[in-house]
Amino acid sequence: MDFEIGANNVLYTLIDTKNKLIYFGEADKLVERLRQDHQSIPNWNYFRYNVLPKQIAGHRKNFERMIIRDFASVLENKGRIDSIRISDYRLANDKIDTK
Repeated sequence: MDFEIGANNVLYTLIDTKNKLIYFGEADKLVERLRQDHQSIPNWNYFRYNVLPKQIAGHRKNFERMIIRDFASVLENKGRIDSIRISDYRLANDKIDTK
């Protein structure tokens, strides 16, 4: 993780392979965010991220919300969103927009 010091303006994914959980998030500074507590997925053991172009930094939260909503439609989730459940993995995000 320390190699990612310059990773700013990102969308990231955390995965807990033991408990089969996936979490999607956004961060201005990735390393600072990953060092914070993630109560929804405390035992994550894998991460990946995408750096967004600087000109769309103001829309990062909107992209995160779209990704979470899309995955809620295909993974079991904490919201009451109908899902076709294409995997044994579950969406760990607590906040899921319905529209």
